[in-house]
Amino acid sequence: MLLLDHYIPPLNGLQVLQAVLAAVKANRLERPSYIIAMSSQASKNVRMVEAGADAGFVKWDVPQWTVWGRR
Repeated sequence: MLLLDHYIPPLNGLQVLQAVLAAVKANRLERPSYIIAMSSQASKNVRMVEAGADAGFVKWDVPQWTVWGRR
């Protein structure tokens, strides 16, 4: 699992996501089972989901994600 906060200096979460997905496409990296966008701004999460994240949550709501209960 990869949790991406929007603010990850010197890049932002969207830039990290794009780099991860490019590495996956080039067969240089195995894609994480889940890529989760987590920002305090919902609009940032929407952009990361549109770019390829599996889910996006306002930071404070991440513990409520339904997948946490699966094993």
